[in-house]
Amino acid sequence: MLLPLARAPAIRTGDRVMQVSADIAVGRALLRLGAYPDALKTCRAALEAARAIDRSDEIDKASDCLIESLAPLGMFKDLEPLVAERIAAKTSLLGADHPNVADLLGVRAQIEMIHGQLDLARKDAERSLEIARRAYPAHHVKIAEKLKVMGQLSAAEGKVAEAKRLYEQALAIA
Repeated sequence: MLLPLARAPAIRTGDRVMQVSADIAVGRALLRLGAYPDALKTCRAALEAARAIDRSDEIDKASDCLIESLAPLGMFKDLEPLVAERIAAKTSLLGADHPNVADLLGVRAQIEMIHGQLDLARKDAERSLEIARRAYPAHHVKIAEKLKVMGQLSAAEGKVAEAKRLYEQALAIA
């Protein structure tokens, strides 16, 4: 119901860019509602449409939407290549120290943890936290997110005291 309503003005005017933007907005709204399967379907369609009109800004937004819908569903086979592609694109466009790159490194670290690649996960998680600490004020929620990932990694490595310390730091911020 939400998608046809959001797309109506775009359809009336025939503006394909506006249609894709509406699809992305609906996908993000579904994500916020926790309707991950519906968000996945909407974000995937938005990415295909964005690629069809060859609009890099819309492709970026739709790709991020798709990543955010794949992760909670545990669809790592689809998620891994998309995250790798986005890390390369964002690094090329924004630089290796950009906060967007940090977010993607955090996602990749979580995937690596699930696959038991703890050394790779630690490298990405530490890099993600390092970038966030330089980009944000000390008590920013993004730093708390990165500390949480570091805590998860430490727990996976059996370092319970370190995990507890990192979780406490994250909670003190959040």
